[in-house]
Amino acid sequence: MSDKFLKVSRGFVNTVIYFRVREDEMTEVSKHFEHFEDENPGCHTEWVSGQGLGDRPVLWEDRAYVGF
Repeated sequence: MSDKFLKVSRGFVNTVIYFRVREDEMTEVSKHFEHFEDENPGCHTEWVSGQGLGDRPVLWEDRAYVGF
């Protein structure tokens, strides 16, 4: 099982957070962000490859540390 990476743009000052998500958590994470773009104009999410991110991604379990 491999990890997936979700890029979340907060919209202000080009703030971007990357989450490292286990494959078995993808449904939960997708549901969590289901209405994110509608409720937060100017923000967006997208699944990305994770290539070149190094240690920048936040583990999904640690999302409270970055306000999620």
